[in-house]
Amino acid sequence: MAQEISLPSGYGYATTNFTGNGYKKGATCTWGFRNPVSGASAEALAEAVEAAFTAAFTPALSIYPTSLKLSSITAKLGPVATGDYFVNATNVVMGTATTDPYSPNVAVLVSRRTLGGGKRARGRVYFPPPVEASIDPSGALASGAVTALQLAMDTLFSNLATAGWLPFLIHRWDPAGGGTAPVPTAIATHTVEAYVATLRGRLVRR
Repeated sequence: MAQEISLPSGYGYATTNFTGNGYKKGATCTWGFRNPVSGASAEALAEAVEAAFTAAFTPALSIYPTSLKLSSITAKLGPVATGDYFVNATNVVMGTATTDPYSPNVAVLVSRRTLGGGKRARGRVYFPPPVEASIDPSGALASGAVTALQLAMDTLFSNLATAGWLPFLIHRWDPAGGGTAPVPTAIATHTVEAYVATLRGRLVRR
């Protein structure tokens, strides 16, 4: 059965789209939010995410290459059928390093934890990797890279919460299976894992 996103009114998501050398297919990360303020717009969410990324990733800039850019942000508010939608073209340079990032099928793994139990109470994001010098042959991130990325993630979501966008885990469900659409779950922490993950989908087949 086909699954769809459960996105009630008052919730939304932003998809950050990254481009750069080696990313022929690009790289995307999707983040869920709740905004209890009536009348919030998708444009406001996209602009808040752009501002938060620009400010938060200053500590991590030295481990990312100048070729990696946050090129656009797609924002969608619930409900799915009628909620506001906005695409914001950006050009946020993610780094100052002059070398290229690690292989595009490698990603920084960011674990999302809620206060609940079970698989539905946790999630993950595959974030673009830093430069090769920050990852050893076993796939471990340098301790300085972990520290910089964790600080960036903490600052990112602190800034967004201050702007009124609280991090939430958005769930999928199968309407044909019956039952009630799951309500998004508040995220307690975003944790940068010590080892990178791999994604075959970001490789280009020839």
